[in-house]
Amino acid sequence: MWVEGTLSAGNIRAGRVLIDPATDTEPVTQVWSKVVDVTGMTGTGNVRAWVTPHTTVPAGTKAGGGTVEQVTVCNETTTQFEIRIHRTSDPEVGTWIFWFAVRDAA
Repeated sequence: MWVEGTLSAGNIRAGRVLIDPATDTEPVTQVWSKVVDVTGMTGTGNVRAWVTPHTTVPAGTKAGGGTVEQVTVCNETTTQFEIRIHRTSDPEVGTWIFWFAVRDAA
């Protein structure tokens, strides 16, 4: 069965966030992070989220501050989750991260 149009439910959210090296956390390890707030999501339990980077820098090149090595989700709670991105060097521009989050139906 195909779903056409917009998929909508109280326990599903999707979006995108810009992780900007100028404003977001950056330890020495070349990892930046941002917390996504999903307060008001219905359902039970912690949020489970999936993420993917949106970048025009081809793998293996150093343009724009290096390549994206890894994007992951951590610290999931009932109202938020954290996205972390690891790049090969200090980026000159931010990276858009698309995310999709769900909670078990109530």
